[in-house]
Amino acid sequence: MADSRIAVLYEKSQSIVKCDYVWKYTDKWINFPWSDKDPVAKRAWSVKDA
Repeated sequence: MADSRIAVLYEKSQSIVKCDYVWKYTDKWINFPWSDKDPVAKRAWSVKDA
């Protein structure tokens, strides 16, 4: 049987999926360095958050 694991940098308490490997747990807003860039895919509902 195949096995899969999930790894993330940050996991928040309200996350639905609980990951196997987490670097840090936080409930703070996270702005990554690329967050100030426009989305690659343009959608009517996209929100620029940074």
